[in-house]
Amino acid sequence: MSEKLVNAADQMRKVDSTRLARTGFKTKTYFHMVRMLQKNFGKQNPEYTDYKYWNNNGWTGPVRPGDRILKRNKKS
Repeated sequence: MSEKLVNAADQMRKVDSTRLARTGFKTKTYFHMVRMLQKNFGKQNPEYTDYKYWNNNGWTGPVRPGDRILKRNKKS
């Protein structure tokens, strides 16, 4: 048990928390497909709750969530 904790702690120390996490192909593809669905459902019914949430977060527009984080970090 103790050895497992030590190994886990060593792995956590190796992670560089100053760099942004990379998004994999599967996640990007899934996000893009769901984004298309949200945009289409939003056109049909603007009061659709999920569409409002996605739109408020800016995920249905041309700017991606990671782009906003990068811009915010560059200003700092």
